Amino acid sequence: MSPDGTTIVFVGYTPDGFDLFTMPYPAPALSRASQHVEAQSRAGGFPVQQVLEIPSAPYSPLATLAPTSWSPVIEGSSDQIRIGAGLAGFDVLGYHAYAASATWSVSTPAGAPEPSRAQPDWQAYYAYARWRPTLFLAASMQTTFFGGPPTAAGTPTASTLREREVDAGVLFPIQHVRTAHQALLSIVRAVDEYTLPSEIVSRDRTAARAAWQTVSAKTYGYSVSAEDGVAAGTTAEFVRRGLGSFADSTTLTADARAYLPGLAAHHVIALRAAAGTSTGDATAGRTFLLGGPGPNASVTNFGSSSMSLLRGFPTNSFAGRHAALVNAEYRFPIARPRRGVGTWPLLLHTIQGAIVADAGDTWTTAFSAASLKTSAGAELSARIVAGYYFPFTATLGAAWGHDRSGRLSDRATVYVRIGRAF
Repeated sequence: MSPDGTTIVFVGYTPDGFDLFTMPYPAPALSRASQHVEAQSRAGGFPVQQVLEIPSAPYSPLATLAPTSWSPVIEGSSDQIRIGAGLAGFDVLGYHAYAASATWSVSTPAGAPEPSRAQPDWQAYYAYARWRPTLFLAASMQTTFFGGPPTAAGTPTASTLREREVDAGVLFPIQHVRTAHQALLSIVRAVDEYTLPSEIVSRDRTAARAAWQTVSAKTYGYSVSAEDGVAAGTTAEFVRRGLGSFADSTTLTADARAYLPGLAAHHVIALRAAAGTSTGDATAGRTFLLGGPGPNASVTNFGSSSMSLLRGFPTNSFAGRHAALVNAEYRFPIARPRRGVGTWPLLLHTIQGAIVADAGDTWTTAFSAASLKTSAGAELSARIVAGYYFPFTATLGAAWGHDRSGRLSDRATVYVRIGRAF
């Protein structure tokens, strides 16, 4: 509403995209047709709509905060598949938001101890977004395979990590028209339970976390990838005895991505460089895992697989306290069917391809160029819209991997992935 109360300004959508529109307020004098309808109503031809006078009252979110539906949840990562259900809700003004889910294991990787499948992984999240920054509280129980410290040979240990975690902090978004930034500060309290082949070890861990990300890349209606910009982020995690941890450690990561124009419209050259280091106690810090088709979606990921994208090798082939990784792709559209089968809730929007190359390594003592791992291959992807509103990308790929250290023989690997690589 304009300050003088005579004009309403609103956001509308046309074939050209979003725009601002105005209309006078109050509405102008009734047209002849409107006057005729009003006359008919008064004469009894149409029912007269009564305007309800609703008294004003202090706002309460309780009336609109209850969830109205639930959704099935299928989680597929490089080493496990889980099935469960989730729900979410928020009040009409968006001050309060929450989500909760629980999943049960369907498949697990070979060679790792398996916890009881009757015990679910679960997540609960609450955010208060009335102010800036957003306050949040999260709690979870998560299962991670090959989650222990790396072996002397640079491979993951045969251990399974069950982590109970409570995370509280603030998110500070900085939104501009062409660029978005976000800062995070939080305190994490976790109980890590390692299931080893011969014993179970439990550790208490408290960490202070910080993260920053900047995104200027854009996605258009016919995009097959982010375009015309960059995405970059960095994280820091400080585990300290003074906070109640059993030991000290420090973990730092950085991830930078550029999406450059290709040879034709919506062709994209996607480049990525990422690195991470973890010092201090091995079980209080982080083990970086390398190998497999990803995806590595976020530039501010606090997990062990935050920079694991090394196609041409099996998932979690390598592990270390430090990691460095470079990924490159040339992405291009092939066809845009934009068709489904009847009214089935599944639509094939775009078929796209990519030529890919990766290079990286993990290490614990010292980096050696002679141990570098490289791969090259190609991918065929389909962008699908499920349930009339949920878009996702399914990828079939093949890559040839070469390990300069000779621990693994050269090989070709065929893989399937849900989601973009990065």
